Amino acid sequence: MNKQPAPPLSGPHKKQNFVWPPDRFAPVHVRRALVTCGQIVLLIAFAYLGRLVSERLHLPVPGSIVGILIVFAALHFGWVRLEWVEKGADFLLSKLLLFFVPPAVGILEYKEMFSVSGSRYLLIIIISTFFVMASTGLVAEYLGRRRAGKDKKEEASL
Repeated sequence: MNKQPAPPLSGPHKKQNFVWPPDRFAPVHVRRALVTCGQIVLLIAFAYLGRLVSERLHLPVPGSIVGILIVFAALHFGWVRLEWVEKGADFLLSKLLLFFVPPAVGILEYKEMFSVSGSRYLLIIIISTFFVMASTGLVAEYLGRRRAGKDKKEEASL
């Protein structure tokens, strides 16, 4: 085994290049899980901050939306780096479908409402889904063209 000793904690010593043994503290998968959990906690803190701001200022916007806007502003102005929230956000997005299960189960309690005006609700759901998909596609196309234009400009300047 080629494990190098840890550098002295105090006192004069020469700077030396060394590699911590991978099993020194925790396995890689444990460290990744802890980083992801920490990032999720940070995102929850932003959601809580958004809720507080919404309540204190009596905004007509839900606190979770205010929290998302705070995260966006923090990322935009560089107060928070993307690496600090990216893995946690990716994990939450991968489990997004689970967040829709409780509302879907809650809908089943209102069977009489859906029997009376269910077709209207279905029409609203279909139309709103179409608009969300269309706007997402248009924004993705716009951002793709914009990024391609920047890439071409960078290649031309080289």
